Amino acid sequence: MGCDADDPQRIAAFWALALGYVKESGFDEPDNASIVDLDGRGPAIGFLKVPQGNPDEPRTGHHLDLVPTFGCFSAL
Repeated sequence: MGCDADDPQRIAAFWALALGYVKESGFDEPDNASIVDLDGRGPAIGFLKVPQGNPDEPRTGHHLDLVPTFGCFSAL
């Protein structure tokens, strides 16, 4: 999955923490970042720096739907 980002490193760090992912080695530069699920269950997610462009033009948005796995609330 690919996502546009103003600050790919910052956004990748946020989603890595939120999803329990890690940064993908070899894909870590100022203008791009990628995170992966070490268990191999979730998709790799790439973040690429994209210029802002005209602020009056809408940008294509991306989002992730997070679904908890069965039993994840047992510790609550």
